[in-house]
Amino acid sequence: MLGSFATAPVRAQIGYRRTIVVSLLTGAGSLLALSGTTSGPIAAGVLAIYILHAVVWSICATSLRQRVPHS
Repeated sequence: MLGSFATAPVRAQIGYRRTIVVSLLTGAGSLLALSGTTSGPIAAGVLAIYILHAVVWSICATSLRQRVPHS
């Protein structure tokens, strides 16, 4: 839910390109962090961050897809 509420203001502030790039870097970083932890609570937090990235990326990618004219 947080990702769906945060996407529009972030995208308005920094644009589609930067939002998608930051989102993908966040996803990669969270997977890297997940691979280095053995703590359940830390893993849960990192997975929450990963899901946040997935929601933000999905909203941006779908919005861009809808904006591209079909030929």
